[in-house]
Amino acid sequence: MNTLFNRPRIGVRALRRLALPGVLLALVLATIPAAAEDIIDINTATAEEFAAAMAGVGLKKARAIVAYRDENGPFASIEDLVKVSGIGPATLDSNRDRLSITEPEANPPTPSSG
Repeated sequence: MNTLFNRPRIGVRALRRLALPGVLLALVLATIPAAAEDIIDINTATAEEFAAAMAGVGLKKARAIVAYRDENGPFASIEDLVKVSGIGPATLDSNRDRLSITEPEANPPTPSSG
């Protein structure tokens, strides 16, 4: 006797009872943002924030990004990240949706005298 066809069948009522909780759980999980999805500003983020937010970027590369920014001033665009050693176009493309930029001020205010 073949047992493959002799298994008890799940009724429609049982499937309905299982489907609703499953759908609700999926909806709840879809609304919870993951830590890796946080958007960071490349002109203000710390090395730890870069490492936590960017896929493929560990603390060493993150420190290189901050060091580059400290030495060369604020980034003018998100694409400028590829100027950092170890950050290539593929890394930039896979993280583009996690990055934002505060445009550097063209003429920072000077203290007024008088």
